[in-house]
Amino acid sequence: MTFSDARVAIALSKDFVCTWKNIRPEEAFDERAVKGNAKLDADSLNEGAGATNVCSIFALPDGRIVHAVPGYLRPETFLREAGFAREAAKAASGEKPDEALRELYERRAKDLEGRKQPAALRAAVIQLARSPLPSIDRLREEKTAGIPR
Repeated sequence: MTFSDARVAIALSKDFVCTWKNIRPEEAFDERAVKGNAKLDADSLNEGAGATNVCSIFALPDGRIVHAVPGYLRPETFLREAGFAREAAKAASGEKPDEALRELYERRAKDLEGRKQPAALRAAVIQLARSPLPSIDRLREEKTAGIPR
């Protein structure tokens, strides 16, 4: 639902190289669960739903992660997070990237604290503040969704 929104598709194709990977290919969909969820639509999902199933990762060309968005987000929220990812990528390319990113993530975590936002999103930002620029290769090795804990 998020990625089929025209605004999201345009923003992502303009500013990012997009790909996806099923990190748990051994886990097949249960047909009954798919049929049971067929009636779901954007209005029936809470933001942050599926945080252990879906994670949008924003990384630099060398595979260092600058932002992660766990779970489902409405297009408006996702676009705001994509904007933050662009800001984080700029901070990562400056002098002292770890320091600049820690400050950026700490400000973002405080900003998210005052809003009605998914807890998993704030947790991802806090994790990135503790350990800026983790490698996407590490995620592949660990076969985890989202930011390593």
